[in-house]
Amino acid sequence: MKNYIAYFLIIFFYLASKVNAKEQYTVIKVIGTIVLQKTGNLLASGDVILATEPIIFKTPDSKASVISSKKGRFVLSPGGSESVVDVKSSLIPPMSNISSRNGPILSIVDVQNYFSGDYLILDKAQVNISKHIFPMNDSSFFFFTFLHKGVEVNKKLSHHNENLIIERAELFKIDDKAIPVNTNNKVKVGYYSGKQALYLNEMNLLAPDLQNIKQEVQLILDSMSDKSSKEKSVEINSYLNEFYGKADLDHVNQWLKTEFNIGL
Repeated sequence: MKNYIAYFLIIFFYLASKVNAKEQYTVIKVIGTIVLQKTGNLLASGDVILATEPIIFKTPDSKASVISSKKGRFVLSPGGSESVVDVKSSLIPPMSNISSRNGPILSIVDVQNYFSGDYLILDKAQVNISKHIFPMNDSSFFFFTFLHKGVEVNKKLSHHNENLIIERAELFKIDDKAIPVNTNNKVKVGYYSGKQALYLNEMNLLAPDLQNIKQEVQLILDSMSDKSSKEKSVEINSYLNEFYGKADLDHVNQWLKTEFNIGL
């Protein structure tokens, strides 16, 4: 009987090892420094790694987003004090919450909450803000204040009816001339009306390299070829929120439609 049990365990662990050997993940993005022990190379976007691959987290805050066409998206995280771990034991589920808006913003507090923390801008976001709290016209408008080469810049934001328009190309322009895009910008959010300015909040406006984001999103889409547009949108929005910053759902979906022809 013992021999049968031993034989069964050998077969079980052999088959399990074969499954793990075939289990692989595509790296979407790496934050910090993670090294492949076998080669000494840095883990990078686009790499394909096996579940059994030994890796080294060089710093405790290092992490990576990875995805499998069979198992979905995960985050590689050190999780402990071991210097060398395999990929499979470092996988944790990603954050599932995504930003969204249902209808217009109706209160000052909601505006302050919306413009807070890390705010991601890809192309052009349109934010519906009720005219009953913040009417927008030629003399009443929202503006951003940020530093450019040590000089404070006040940037008036456009609008269309009750939609505040935040356009990346217009933000990084002074006197109709384009300026270098900073990936991380401390921005004060204000509203001007009746010759008075009201400062509402301060946030980090994130404007990362769009080519990098497109490549990362393409890696996600390649692993989700059999999924619906809705599922793709949810996954991409979740990823952007976790690895970049708060992204307006309507804004991201419009960007996905423009860049990848993903319609919802």
